[in-house]
Amino acid sequence: MKYYRQDIDGLRAIAVTSVVLFHATLTPFSGGFVGVDVFFVISGFLIGDIVNREAAEGRFSFTTFYARRARRILPALVAVTLVTLAICLVLLETGELRGYLKSGLFALLGLSNIHFFLSSDYFAAASHFDPFLMTWSLGVEEQFYVFLPPILLLVYRLAPRHVFATVAGLSALSLLGGLLLTTREPQAAFYLLPTRAWEMGAGVLLALWQARRGSPELTRSAPLGEVLALAGLALVIGPIVFYDETTPFPGSAAILPVLGTALLLSTPGSRINRSLLSLGPMRMIGMLSYSWYLTHWPLMALTRLVSFSDPSTELLSLMAVISLGLAYLSWRFVEQPFRRARSWSDGRQLAAYGGALAVLVIGIAGAAYGPLRPGVTPPMPLPQHARNAAPELASCQARYGNAPPDFSETCWPEDARAVLLGDSHAASMGLSLRRALAERGLPLALASKSSCPAFLTATRAVDSQPAHAEQCARFNRRVLDRILADPQIEQVYMTGYWKSVITPGETSRVLLNTPAPAGTPEEELFAVALTETIQGLQAAGKTVILLGDNPGLDYDPMQQARTRGSGLRQWLQRQLSGGHVPDDGWMPLSHIAEDADARAVLDEIAADLDGVIYLPLYDQFCSDTGCQVADAQGRFFHVDGHHLSVTGADFALKDLPLPAAR
Repeated sequence: MKYYRQDIDGLRAIAVTSVVLFHATLTPFSGGFVGVDVFFVISGFLIGDIVNREAAEGRFSFTTFYARRARRILPALVAVTLVTLAICLVLLETGELRGYLKSGLFALLGLSNIHFFLSSDYFAAASHFDPFLMTWSLGVEEQFYVFLPPILLLVYRLAPRHVFATVAGLSALSLLGGLLLTTREPQAAFYLLPTRAWEMGAGVLLALWQARRGSPELTRSAPLGEVLALAGLALVIGPIVFYDETTPFPGSAAILPVLGTALLLSTPGSRINRSLLSLGPMRMIGMLSYSWYLTHWPLMALTRLVSFSDPSTELLSLMAVISLGLAYLSWRFVEQPFRRARSWSDGRQLAAYGGALAVLVIGIAGAAYGPLRPGVTPPMPLPQHARNAAPELASCQARYGNAPPDFSETCWPEDARAVLLGDSHAASMGLSLRRALAERGLPLALASKSSCPAFLTATRAVDSQPAHAEQCARFNRRVLDRILADPQIEQVYMTGYWKSVITPGETSRVLLNTPAPAGTPEEELFAVALTETIQGLQAAGKTVILLGDNPGLDYDPMQQARTRGSGLRQWLQRQLSGGHVPDDGWMPLSHIAEDADARAVLDEIAADLDGVIYLPLYDQFCSDTGCQVADAQGRFFHVDGHHLSVTGADFALKDLPLPAAR
């Protein structure tokens, strides 16, 4: 494409604005993450046009191509990375700093998507604290730029008449992989190139169509073009408004924004493209889109990092506006000068970019993986009790996916007479309950799975993990069958994150083996599932001990521990919270996650069933005015917003009337 299309900058404006306002938690933009998919299609269209045209004319140069990509991507990325890391040096303690140095390193290497895929973990620090999370999409695009030119050149050499069919076939395979993996391995489907390449492939196909027809237009009919443009806009805006974080993605849900973007790219002469998308403000935001995408997330992530609890939508929106101003500075003084630089040949520029990048990568890698130089940042080591629950029992907690129960001696002792079942909240209680029951002569087996309450006649569906319901049911069948068949097991302890199962608006639901009538409240489904499970265990002669859930928090206690070690972070936190930060040891109920509905259901089940022993944990921590969240030595009871630390689990079980062995 040899001319500038104003409407493409307008389309970029829609994409970046939707992403930024989604991150600012503005409700009308609950599906704003699809803006990334819009960018993917645009990139495929523009890059596909360049590579195809030059390859067809026999003048494609890898040096020229990658020099252009370096001028476009690296200056702003390096600037934002260095400024962000400089701020991190001042704000972060050693452990945090190492983690974010690694993220910055992979961002510069174009491997962020792989880094975040591999480092994703249920118990890991919340990703929304990582100031480089937004670079995952750059990694996908940069990897696409590596593979597209040689593929097109190879096809032009071997089968020049089949370029379109080859790209279409590869894109179809990528789409199929995305459809399959979104239900089986959603993290891989979201982050990795093979399941995202079809989105850029859609843009490449449109570029190939343009090369063949002389125009990207799918029809010569002006009225039909207007209809296609309107449909395209609806297919882009609709997901931005109606999707949310519970939408399985990418999968089939990504087809709508990808198709919508392709339709808008194919209708440059429509009124929507010539008027709405070509408006001056739209074009300006589109030109700033790359820098705005880079600057908005570090600002929001660092705001979250120093805030006591989740920042308000108003505060994050303010960060969005500030980042737009920073984006203009980046575009004006970083992007533009480097893109216009032509004093060196492409080869010399590429060598200079590569050399500078190598120096940065070596320096950051040395800091990330080697010992940090004393004095770079004040050490704020977290106490071990605040870092994790019980690492020696990690294998007893099955993560998302097809992980089977661990029946090894570590998790399931041969002489086990009691079992603890449930989800990750059960796992956080495991070590403490095992020690408490050992004093009563009851060796404890442990079997838990993420987001998987121990139901005998039901399972739990999780919107973001489409295959989870079957995986959870399979896990529970294996564990419960073993318990029911083992006469040595006397006691079965059950606990879980009950609130997440029944609260309206949560991202999961109970599925009974015998489907309930449509519209049945989640509380009723949960009560039926738990009651039938308890009755099934009691029928096999087991004593069932039902543990209530611990109180949750609306802040991250580990971040608070780090903040307490930094005067600057404490000052920033006070400014962001209006000067009022609660005491670490006692939290008013305003900072406690409400779970009264779940407790009411458990109370009712315990009252209706004979023989079940119900031990509520909430009352161990909370009164009518607030909850104790640390002990007298300042040791935290939580490792995050709702999982107990070993200290917290010990406190929860203290003085509870646990039943003795038979």
